[in-house]
Amino acid sequence: MSLRKKLIEYYGYGNVPKPEKLWGISWFALTNPKYAFMFHWDGQADDFGHVNKIINDNVFSVSIILVNFRNWQDTKECVNSLKSLFYKNYRIFIVDNSEEDVDKLRSFYGDEYSIISENDEIKNLSKPVVITTENLGFAHANNIAIKKIKDRFDYIWILNNDTVVEQNSLSHLLETSLRLNNPLVTCKIKDFSQKDRVQYDGGVPTYSPKEDYSDKIKYANFLSGANLFIHSKIFDEVGLWDESYFLYYEDNDLFLRLQKSGYKLVYTPYTHIYHKGGATIGKWKETPMSLYYAIRNHTLFSKKHFKIINDDYFEEIIQTFMANKVNKFLLRTLFTAIIDSFANKVGKTFDVDFIKHYTKKEEKILQQKYQGLINEQLLFLYINCMNKPRDGERFLEFIRYVKENREKIYENLCSAYNEK
Repeated sequence: MSLRKKLIEYYGYGNVPKPEKLWGISWFALTNPKYAFMFHWDGQADDFGHVNKIINDNVFSVSIILVNFRNWQDTKECVNSLKSLFYKNYRIFIVDNSEEDVDKLRSFYGDEYSIISENDEIKNLSKPVVITTENLGFAHANNIAIKKIKDRFDYIWILNNDTVVEQNSLSHLLETSLRLNNPLVTCKIKDFSQKDRVQYDGGVPTYSPKEDYSDKIKYANFLSGANLFIHSKIFDEVGLWDESYFLYYEDNDLFLRLQKSGYKLVYTPYTHIYHKGGATIGKWKETPMSLYYAIRNHTLFSKKHFKIINDDYFEEIIQTFMANKVNKFLLRTLFTAIIDSFANKVGKTFDVDFIKHYTKKEEKILQQKYQGLINEQLLFLYINCMNKPRDGERFLEFIRYVKENREKIYENLCSAYNEK
């Protein structure tokens, strides 16, 4: 008889003490999903047979939210994979912020989708619902759907539209939530192009996927917005996604608010989804839009939750400058992200065309744009960098000033933010 079977026979399935308690080790992991729930979790369900019946009878309703921005092919591929799910009590909602006219959307989605505007009531749930809205970011799009459906469904499954799911993904996420009596669950995210490699394992997601490995159910220390299974009522307690970010850090923000409210995110490796990553806006900090919101929102997030701008921020900026020294467009994007961080700019604020085509002739436009939002010396140093973006001395002078005056700049930022 195997060790697993001996432990289950002695303690009972679901009541085996965790390896930490049994042997004082944390690395022990079971590869067979059959034994996924053999170890005991505090607060777990007592009647595992009842959980099985709930899953088999499709008792709980699940709404699945995808956000699409001009990436219809990936969205359709994701929907097609969802149609094969073993668990059937779900409905699909696509928030489309492509800002295309309805006729074009209808030609793409076809008759198998119901298309409504964000102000319309959802009446037909017999087919996937497309909700059209303007592009105000990932958080805003998710919030539109959540507000419409959170009182009509037990759970919400938030997925990136460039993902593909396994047939057991939803049933296992729900089973994990019910067995462990935990309303927040996520799972392994594998790389779509390299299916034996992992982008997310409960820690910080990576665009440089690592080799897959045996793992166990555990508490995650990072939330990925690409895949979150959550009980609908939690949003009534912790609030919706923060729309200030527009792109990036909204998942970090939600995770911290969940933690502050006493919730823990459970990660399970016994199911997975595949994620393409960067399909809509490109890889992390490798495109102007990605770079801008990554840098700007670092400050916004730090200000909101930690009340400090730490030295890691400046190290990140210097590394980014060195990595993009030959690209004037990305360098000007970096400078603008920094300055907008201290000019209290939130939401959708990246003016890609202005930055891309900027020349010294637009200096007065910059002066007018930031007048009264930042002090004159900071504005002077910013414009200096914009005029000669590859000049390392100008850049270091700019960064030194920001670093030396961060407390004063930060106090002004906090004051303006709190007034909003």
